[in-house]
Amino acid sequence: MIHADELEKLESLLQSKSYDALTSEEKIWVGQWIASEGVYNNLRKAEGEIQSYFKGASSLTPAPETLLHLKAQLHARQSSLPLHWWQVATPRWSAILLTITFGIAGWWIGSSQKKSDPIQASLPVIVRDTVYLAIKPDTVFVQQVIYRERSVLAKTVKQLEPLSSEAPARGINMKEKEELENLLVSGSM
Repeated sequence: MIHADELEKLESLLQSKSYDALTSEEKIWVGQWIASEGVYNNLRKAEGEIQSYFKGASSLTPAPETLLHLKAQLHARQSSLPLHWWQVATPRWSAILLTITFGIAGWWIGSSQKKSDPIQASLPVIVRDTVYLAIKPDTVFVQQVIYRERSVLAKTVKQLEPLSSEAPARGINMKEKEELENLLVSGSM
């Protein structure tokens, strides 16, 4: 396959030199595509005749009937196709005006949004309860509850039932223990 640069070199040789004027290297190179001296000379003559024909020929213009026929076919084809809004040519000034209009509308919508005030964060208020106890507890949670001692003004005392020998021995619950301690501290029965 002959490349474009090789084709141009062959064409320039055909236009400028006859086969006898070629050097031995050029003859070997031309021999790759052209079989003999006669074929080279025939190509050279054909090239000359083609150039002389196009130089002497006037510009080609179609007959007026051909032009009218082509215009009628084009008009018939265009009228049969549906026309969409994006196929209509618009002037540049209208496209620029549309761009400016949308730009201003977007700016106005963006700037008219209510500006939000910064949110102020408040620290949570820790409320501690105060619990008044008659006796000191064995566990004190200082960070959560404040314990204060308070004297008990009036308290009803429940009489304990004597333990019977028939009932199995059972332990005392915390409430009974507290009542017993109150009795021992007050000294009354």
